[in-house]
Amino acid sequence: MISIKNEPVDIKNADGEWMKVVGKVLVDTGNEAPTGISTKLVNELGLKPDTSKKLNVSGAGGTKVQCSGTVKAEVKVRDHVFPIEALVDLPTSNVDLLIGKDIIDALFHLNYTFGK
Repeated sequence: MISIKNEPVDIKNADGEWMKVVGKVLVDTGNEAPTGISTKLVNELGLKPDTSKKLNVSGAGGTKVQCSGTVKAEVKVRDHVFPIEALVDLPTSNVDLLIGKDIIDALFHLNYTFGK
């Protein structure tokens, strides 16, 4: 079972090295958006976001929110690697990596379940 609040997650930095995400990670099973990443974590990893892709997504309660760009990244959950294009600064309080529908769907296909 994947923990929605305490799952250890690694992410590849700009030098191609895996790093444990030491900030807050949340697996958002009630979200339809792809994975989101904070600017803080993007900067720590040395990744370069594409600020020309300012996508609008549905937030909590169906409100429309805009991310400040996207960034290509690789995320590892339980030894499974997921290449993603994460939304930068998807507004969530104090969350550095918000695991979204892109990774959650892949984990479901690998027969993982989710819980506390």
